[in-house]
Amino acid sequence: MRKSLVKYDEIVSYEVIENNFKDICRNTKHKSKLLKFDMFHSANVVSLYNELKNKRYHHSNFNIFLISEPKYRIVMSEMIRDKLVNHIVSNVFLKPALYPKLIEENVATRVGKGTDAAIKFCKKYFVRMMNKYEKFYVLKFDISKYFYNIDHEILKSMLREIYVDDDVYKILCEIIDATNSRYINGEIDKCIERERIRLSKIGCRESSILSQQLDAIPYYYDGKGLGIGSLSSQILAIFYLNPLDHYIKEQLGIKEYVRFMDDGIIFSHDKERLKEVYHIIEEKLGELKLSLNSKTEIFSSKRGFEFVGYRFAERNGRMVVRIKNATKRRMKRKFLILGKYDREKLVRVKASYNGFLKYCTVKSLYKKNFQNEDDGEKEALLL
Repeated sequence: MRKSLVKYDEIVSYEVIENNFKDICRNTKHKSKLLKFDMFHSANVVSLYNELKNKRYHHSNFNIFLISEPKYRIVMSEMIRDKLVNHIVSNVFLKPALYPKLIEENVATRVGKGTDAAIKFCKKYFVRMMNKYEKFYVLKFDISKYFYNIDHEILKSMLREIYVDDDVYKILCEIIDATNSRYINGEIDKCIERERIRLSKIGCRESSILSQQLDAIPYYYDGKGLGIGSLSSQILAIFYLNPLDHYIKEQLGIKEYVRFMDDGIIFSHDKERLKEVYHIIEEKLGELKLSLNSKTEIFSSKRGFEFVGYRFAERNGRMVVRIKNATKRRMKRKFLILGKYDREKLVRVKASYNGFLKYCTVKSLYKKNFQNEDDGEKEALLL
């Protein structure tokens, strides 16, 4: 494997810190944190510079909170100083060394990839199989609690094979091990308890279902998991399954394969072959101390399958792409609420859904929501 010859001293400069701070300013929604950091900007930058130069940097505690859309998830927000180090490490060390090692069909996170690339590959392989075979199948695999189960020692050993500079390796380990602190699970418990109290006060009709979702929120265990929400975690997460990607493509010789973070799909006309591949993937994931969850299944092209928020299926010799009913209901509810209370935000949210719905084969949904000029009066623009 090609080694990374980048040196730790390359990050220890005011110029690198300032450039990455500008990047954070453009992309951070929590502006109050930026304001507090910027009030004493010079002092904070000098302090961080000295910590990095003297190799005394240690990750601070996360600010842990719960979000509910599209489902309950824990998010771990970093202090600006930690976010800044995270961006520097990601941009200087991780991206240049790790991205060239990834397969093209590993589409999450990277610039020029994402959902657009996932759909492009999926459509390409779907049409290819549909044109060659009367019937074909798709193995869709999903990894159980992926971010929480990434093994620190395995990940570190993969990085150690690449990074020859001990100080680079040390700061990467500092970021990876930030989830080992005991306070994290205590904060997760507090978030869950606050949400349970909130649900009991509002008397939500779906409170029993939401309570079950809260019960399913995972915890962090020592030596496992990456902080959810940071740039380095996303990069390391797509890299962690890189051995599996190369094995599927090169050893198994499978061309029609796409992976988006912990979700993967494999196309084949041979169902028995996909069953064999299923067990091979299960075995390879075991070597990474991961396992498949109950969503993993083999689907026929007629039945269809879900991937990156869309449902793909073959109907009368054509590929159709639709969105889930739950997504439609969520979109309708959001449009109704914002239409009454925040018209400015409604425009931004609709622009976001506009990009999401443009891939749907059924155009009526798109037209119904986005091709009506009168957003103020007509309920017809809603589902």
